[in-house]
Amino acid sequence: LRAFFGCSNLPFVTVGENVRTLSYRTFAKCSNLSRVVLKNPETVISESCFEDCTTPITIEYNGTRKQAITNGIGNRSRKKWRQYTNIEKIVCLDGTISFV
Repeated sequence: LRAFFGCSNLPFVTVGENVRTLSYRTFAKCSNLSRVVLKNPETVISESCFEDCTTPITIEYNGTRKQAITNGIGNRSRKKWRQYTNIEKIVCLDGTISFV
């Protein structure tokens, strides 16, 4: 599902608590996307979700840094996060995971 694929007028998005997965290329080619708020700490981000986004992205994560790393959200070593070189940081409830 590429729900927001190519939306150049989308600067931020809040993903609700009921969303469990951000699918393949959901936000791909969203050239102005700079902020994503994840309300559900269990949300899984699929590979290539943010592919070809050109603006540095901050993810606001409604969980702890440990949860983010455990769930793969903040684990830079995972293959899928290597693709998201535009993700600048993940702001968690107890601090920030920075990729710069």
